[in-house]
Amino acid sequence: MAAEAPTPDEVADIDVAALALALVLTRANTSVYPKVPALQLRALHFVETAEPLTLTRLAAMLGVLPSSATRLCDRLQSSGLLHRRPGANDRREVDLVLTDLGRDLLARLRRDRRADVGRVLAGMSEQGARRCWPGCASSPPSPGPACSSRSPRAVRRPTWC
Repeated sequence: MAAEAPTPDEVADIDVAALALALVLTRANTSVYPKVPALQLRALHFVETAEPLTLTRLAAMLGVLPSSATRLCDRLQSSGLLHRRPGANDRREVDLVLTDLGRDLLARLRRDRRADVGRVLAGMSEQGARRCWPGCASSPPSPGPACSSRSPRAVRRPTWC
């Protein structure tokens, strides 16, 4: 049986909570070194979840032209975060893989984000924490179309659900 549609006030509450959560989640991005713009961080996350990822596929996932993805990867490679190599299945393709520095950067971001979220949740009531993840009692949110089924990280339901 489908759930009842949320009221406009409930939708507004969720919108405010989502904005607050987005601000908490992006706070770690501003303190990471080396400084990496948001689009480049998205690219690194996509490569991490589908490694090795072709340049063509990355461009599609980011919603940019292949030439823009190439320039983005130029910057990531010059920063030492990404490595390009000839495609394993097609030499005309380019495979993208993270470097150790790229993996370390994402691990530090993940650690900092989780610490920030933990601090926010620790200051909330259990009911308030549950409201931060609408529908968690029935199923966790989908990671979206950008994440492939090959992703090594499944979305996990919080223990308080």
